Amino acid sequence: MFQTFNQQTGGSSLKSILKWAGLGAAITALGFYALPASAEKALNKAELVELIKQTVRENPEVIIEALQAHENRAETDKQNARSALITKHQKALFSDGFSLEIGNPKADVTIISFKDHRCGYCKKTWETVKELVKEDKNLKVILKEYPILGAPSLIVSQYSLASAEQGKYQEYYDALMSRRGAMEKSDLLAEAEKLGLDVKKLEADANSDKVKNWLKANRDLGAELEIFGTPAFIVGTQVIEGAAPKQAFVDLIAQLRKKK
Repeated sequence: MFQTFNQQTGGSSLKSILKWAGLGAAITALGFYALPASAEKALNKAELVELIKQTVRENPEVIIEALQAHENRAETDKQNARSALITKHQKALFSDGFSLEIGNPKADVTIISFKDHRCGYCKKTWETVKELVKEDKNLKVILKEYPILGAPSLIVSQYSLASAEQGKYQEYYDALMSRRGAMEKSDLLAEAEKLGLDVKKLEADANSDKVKNWLKANRDLGAELEIFGTPAFIVGTQVIEGAAPKQAFVDLIAQLRKKK
């Protein structure tokens, strides 16, 4: 946003600001909240605009500060709204009865992970998740199948979830998430055979209404929480989007424990 703004001329920048924030908000952002009421009434719109132009010319840094403050408020509002939704959907997030759970069942901190098996960043953070669970014996991670990269991703998630019907969900999930390269149906069956899964049953379960309904529930939940990309994680009431480094999770987990 800031680069785009800086490339504009003074006049067009001002128009953008006024259009974006409104005249009153722009005046406030530029420090005119100290302007006496009598002076506001005495100045017409054109004069106020000229005052704003002059302030921008003399103090351009206030625009950056105003935009940063606006973005910070918007991000805070977004997080607050999501926090309320996370509280509202506790059951669907933490005890839906079908999502894969790894780590300590009685953990004091739980991370919710939305992943697409064909997402490169999801594969990368899957390694991070496994390290966190291995190192933190009081952590649990709930894995939500969230196929958003088209029909091929949906098929992979159907097979992944279907493996739960044979008690090998974690092993199969790991095999698919750790796999590099193609993820065609033949690859899904090959990985299943390696783990000793009944391939015919796996195919039947993958195409069952039960599994399809599970995936629909996850997609509906993700849409409600405004999760439009993968990977995405919920830690406490915070939503982390993208391939965050391991330390970011460690820090958030520590913060949550301090609050308990």
